[in-house]
Amino acid sequence: MTPEEMHYLYTEAIRTMPEFQSSEQIIPLTREQVQWQGRTLALIELQENIPDIVSFKDAMQRSTHTRVRAAAGMSFFQLLTTAVARAELKMPPGARGAFVGLGDQFDALRAITDVFQGANRELLIVDPYADSSILLRFAETAPEGVRIRILRDAKYKEIGRQLLVAYEAWRGQHGNTRPLEIRSAPEKTLHDRFIAQDSATVYLVSQSLKDLALRSPATIQKADPAIAVEKLEAYEAMWTASTPM
Repeated sequence: MTPEEMHYLYTEAIRTMPEFQSSEQIIPLTREQVQWQGRTLALIELQENIPDIVSFKDAMQRSTHTRVRAAAGMSFFQLLTTAVARAELKMPPGARGAFVGLGDQFDALRAITDVFQGANRELLIVDPYADSSILLRFAETAPEGVRIRILRDAKYKEIGRQLLVAYEAWRGQHGNTRPLEIRSAPEKTLHDRFIAQDSATVYLVSQSLKDLALRSPATIQKADPAIAVEKLEAYEAMWTASTPM
């Protein structure tokens, strides 16, 4: 299994991890908790890392005792975030993030292309100032069949009209072979800029994609798994509440 695949699976395990709360009362583990432990242990055993397997099984045993269940949950989380970090160290540099110097437009294109090409199922692009350049410069670098979602801010109406023209042309040409959805969040509610791969890995982008490295250096940085989970949860809710283009 490739480092990229392991990174995705470990991040997904963090994203789907149920809450483990301590209590003075005797409360059995829930079905969700038991199933998550079984799936995650199977994943860890694939790597044949004996210390990780022993540590995870120890945390599983401790989680059956309600007084120390929260501590066991923290052990699960620490083990998985370390596994994510190990996988990242084995990944190609382009898959980890990038620094783009002022005016380095080719490097900007290459850095975003690396992120887009790393998706297997879906890309979510959150960018308040999203315009037609996302489709004209970047979107076709994603593998065919990958669903692309763009969340923009409704405040920016002129660039929204330009994006709508490109969106209609895109759908006319690509149809369902390159699925695309665009939604507008209520005005002034978007403050982040990031790209999420497969609802798991989040790349924080320091500037809007339309201005990347034009006026100042830019960074594309892989988010910490815990931060990635929080952002994905928040922006999935925002996506649901936003207006389709």
